[in-house]
Amino acid sequence: MNTKKSDAAVRFASTHAAGSLQRVTALINTVRSLDKHPDQTDPTPNSPPQ
Repeated sequence: MNTKKSDAAVRFASTHAAGSLQRVTALINTVRSLDKHPDQTDPTPNSPPQ
C-alpha cells in the first residue's frame, strides 16, 4: 500500500491549489480596486509617497 505516496500527492495538490487560489484572489482584488477608482489613477504625481 502506498499511503505515503498518496499523502504526499494530496499534500502537494492542496498546497498547489491554495497557491493558485491566492493568486486568483489577488488578481480579482486588483481588478476590483481598479474598477472602483477608474479616474483616480494618479491625481498628484509629484507628491512624495506617504
